[in-house]
Amino acid sequence: MPSQAARKVIDSALALRQSHGHVPALELLDLAMLGHLDLLDFEEEGEPPHPFALLVAEAFDDIMTPREWFVLLDPQGDSTLHDGMLQVWHAYVWSRFEARYAITPGRPSTRLEH
Repeated sequence: MPSQAARKVIDSALALRQSHGHVPALELLDLAMLGHLDLLDFEEEGEPPHPFALLVAEAFDDIMTPREWFVLLDPQGDSTLHDGMLQVWHAYVWSRFEARYAITPGRPSTRLEH
């Protein structure tokens, strides 16, 4: 289960996506992350095919679409492909998300303090 702070970010980001579908994903995440300096632990909701992770993919992946992440990381699919794609996810997409918001596992975010 995500930390309380992460839950607020997730809920805010997904609500913003639903109410402001035309706004770029990166801007929605910037708004959702605003002021969150707490420890952020997203756990399984920070990995595809969770909707929050697909929003992160939309914002930070220049190669694959959120739909491609959804299909390639289907838990019912090939486990070898799933494991390999999850490694790519963490190394390429999720790491860009963490870098933008200065998220270090076990340490509070230090960005977007206003």
